[in-house]
Amino acid sequence: MKQIKAAYRHKGSHRVSIRRDLGKHRLISSILICCLWQIPGISQAAFDVQVGAFAIKNNATRIAAQLKAAGYPAGTFSSVKNPNELILVVVGPFHDSANADMVRTQLASNGWVGFLCNHPVADTSDPANFEETSDIRSAAGIQTIQNPGENNIQASLDAASSNTAVPVSDAIHQIATNDTGTLPNEASAQASSSEEEMVIIEAADPGEGEEIPVIDPDDSDTITIEGTTIETGEEITPTDNTGVQATEPAPLQDQQSWKNAFGYSTGHFTFGLDEARLEYGNLYKSNTTVDTSDYGHLAASAKWQPASRWEAQLSARSDWYYQTGDPDVNELKWDYGDSFLRYRGDSYRITAGTEKIIWGRIDELPPTDRLSRVDLGRGYLDSLSDRRRAMPVVRVEGFHEEYKLDAVWLPDFRKAFLPDKDSIWYPINRENGTILGLKSNPVLNTFVREGSISENAPNDHSNFGLRLSKTGERIDYAMTVQHARQSTPYWQLNPTVRKTLLAGNDPVTAINSSNDATFRARYPRTWVLGGDFGFEALSATWRFEAAWISDTPVTRNNLQYDTVNSVNYAAGVQFYPGDRDVRVNLQLAAINLIDSPSVLDRKNIYNFNGSIFDEFGNNHWRANTRFFIGLDKKDVYINPEIAYIAWEPQEIYLAWHYFSGDEETVGGFWEDDSLVTVGWRTRF
Repeated sequence: MKQIKAAYRHKGSHRVSIRRDLGKHRLISSILICCLWQIPGISQAAFDVQVGAFAIKNNATRIAAQLKAAGYPAGTFSSVKNPNELILVVVGPFHDSANADMVRTQLASNGWVGFLCNHPVADTSDPANFEETSDIRSAAGIQTIQNPGENNIQASLDAASSNTAVPVSDAIHQIATNDTGTLPNEASAQASSSEEEMVIIEAADPGEGEEIPVIDPDDSDTITIEGTTIETGEEITPTDNTGVQATEPAPLQDQQSWKNAFGYSTGHFTFGLDEARLEYGNLYKSNTTVDTSDYGHLAASAKWQPASRWEAQLSARSDWYYQTGDPDVNELKWDYGDSFLRYRGDSYRITAGTEKIIWGRIDELPPTDRLSRVDLGRGYLDSLSDRRRAMPVVRVEGFHEEYKLDAVWLPDFRKAFLPDKDSIWYPINRENGTILGLKSNPVLNTFVREGSISENAPNDHSNFGLRLSKTGERIDYAMTVQHARQSTPYWQLNPTVRKTLLAGNDPVTAINSSNDATFRARYPRTWVLGGDFGFEALSATWRFEAAWISDTPVTRNNLQYDTVNSVNYAAGVQFYPGDRDVRVNLQLAAINLIDSPSVLDRKNIYNFNGSIFDEFGNNHWRANTRFFIGLDKKDVYINPEIAYIAWEPQEIYLAWHYFSGDEETVGGFWEDDSLVTVGWRTRF
């Protein structure tokens, strides 16, 4: 078992401090896992996502019911370490930690922050037992569990791949915070072979005469907390489990008080602020004419759940882009977020509205993520989830045992969100005369500098995608087929301009030969056939993903627009080295154009990317470094960030975005735009 220690903190928002000791017990844990693997039920349902632990059983039951209503297979257990004091709320079980980690990421993105732990089915003395009812089958299409120890345990990854919003309870106090601003699957969690417990105290509806207990922070034999805040805002004094007051009482504060300040909740309806961010960015290089690139963001939503089978949500966002220097940009943009009406049946759910969809298993560059709407408003400064936006969808998700079928129809094509044409993050640099991803030459440079650009997208209603996934005993996999337009624009030279140029005229004369834009955006419709799989081995999570893509756009050396087939593939591994909370995520990705001679585009792209994540300083600080390194050409992007997170849900952060590379690469295109940023953000 891991030793779990928590230090009682007297300032900030009081987060749980869990120090893992992986090295000391890895051998013992491995032996135990091998033994348990032969036990029926354990081998097929080994992991849970623990959302919280409660001292009052009614509170734990209520939170589990809220998770069930949101479509998650949630239940309660008595704590193995403290069976008479704590009731655990978990989502699961899942066959391996890769599946559980996918669900944990989805839960964290919607306000329920948890971590991976072993499924406590082996605790046969558990008086609370796992509460699984027909309500779960109604919400998520999961078989009823009559006995947690039997082989009929079936887990569903409802919402694991959907990245959809679910109702967030205003009654929960989350002691651990979201990993705002980090790569997907990078919340503070880890699959382990021992028990970890995160204490959550909830006091919205305590029983009559019932007090909210706080575990003694000095008792090393129990799980302790660093603090909490009651919804009423009353301070509570830490006591030990006998009710004796601790020697150093501390004022307490948490993110729920902030949520109450910016939100409203009554009955089945909630409304409030979801996210806020303000960032200043300084372009420190002397060879750029732009001085700063600043950013502001607000997101709010209203949720209504009149019954367990029905859910409605409206959300909106505003983004402020402010650039100083030459040229200036001051742009405020409004957009919808996840706004939908959803119905949950016994083994399916139907969603109609707008939703953010990210398919695939690989972080940052998933090859099968072709349906999503890309957000290029800040180039590549943000992580994958923040570089995607909601789009109109009609979605049907079906569940049968270990299978899930996800069918998506896009009733209205939405092109990628693009910044102002004068923004440094626009994929065409008018000053240098370059286009992101293309080799430059004098003629093309003149066309870009002197010509005009059209971003218009076609009206299209025939885009769709299917994804079939299976949760296996030791391996998970998925297959997908998609027929949809890519949302990112590809720039085609006006055929009339090209024809005039080839007739022997100069570029300026060629530009003036047509009244239409010199470059117009093309959004080719492509077929995508792909798949992905993942498994656990050698104390790490391994992921693989590949896709064949038709009609990939290219520009020939004679400036003619054309399409070819291509293949995208990637492999990744995530592991936790040493005895600390350091998480390392490494990936290799590639794009190969098939039968594509004489093109200005890169025929083969090979990339090594990843992230290194850690929390330190008694969990007051978080360090995260993202990086992309080109293997076939010089292409470098490095993004180290350090954030002060003790004032959760608020964060203060300092980051560096460094670009360098050859001209047709991402690093080369933005080489003069390296910047240092400092900002504040919060996510409720």
